[in-house]
Amino acid sequence: MEDEKKTGKATGIPRTISVVLAAIALLAVIFGLMIFIVPLDSYRFYGNCFEAVTAAACMCASLYAYVKWSRKESLLLAAFAFGGYALSTAFWYLFSVAIGRSFVFISIAELGILGFFLILNAAITIEFPEEKVPVLWILTLVALFLVLPLLVIWDAGYRQPVRLAVFTVQFLATVQLVATSVRHGIFRYRLLWAGICLWALTMMVYGLRETLFTTYTVPLFLATPFTQPLGVYEFLSIIGPLVIVSFILIQLGLFQAIRMREEAGMPSS
Repeated sequence: MEDEKKTGKATGIPRTISVVLAAIALLAVIFGLMIFIVPLDSYRFYGNCFEAVTAAACMCASLYAYVKWSRKESLLLAAFAFGGYALSTAFWYLFSVAIGRSFVFISIAELGILGFFLILNAAITIEFPEEKVPVLWILTLVALFLVLPLLVIWDAGYRQPVRLAVFTVQFLATVQLVATSVRHGIFRYRLLWAGICLWALTMMVYGLRETLFTTYTVPLFLATPFTQPLGVYEFLSIIGPLVIVSFILIQLGLFQAIRMREEAGMPSS
């Protein structure tokens, strides 16, 4: 009970954790803008370290909340999801250094990304009761999150069938997560919904980057006296900061949603 008195009203979590996580999100935005001036190799190294540390921090925050604040299974599942992603992104970077970025898309790291989708999907299913949602909503989500991006990379898929298959699985997991979020009313919790949507969109862009833009050499930003030239593939290294921001939103949003439901006396599903 004493710990609950320390809980912030805005996010439903202890103030210190909310401030630290918000600061991490702000640093991620600043770091994202630095892609124009930091050498790409250094940017990718620090970005992957930042990403892994953020995922580990979110894992610790979930475990702390489970022990000190609320004994919700969804918090344990979130901790597993963040922890698994921290390990997979560290492996992804080491793997890219060892064999080259053009070959890194198909690796065990994809299991970490897929695992995050599946475990977060389970956390939502356990924590939030299912609501009646029109079938048209689900079909619209499929059209927005799956059909158009797959059509874009269809031509590339013929030349890279394995990558297309892995990418398709990731897109299906994305659709499943967003559809589950809608069915369980996550859109009522703005932080959590924003984090899930940003994560889903970022992972789709990641898949497009690793299939469509690996050999795309047309420059997107030309060099200036103060900035370096960037192609589409290089510029999309900002995926790392976007993932970090999405993790913070998901973490704070989950805490906020649990707090709101507990205050309203709403049971888990």
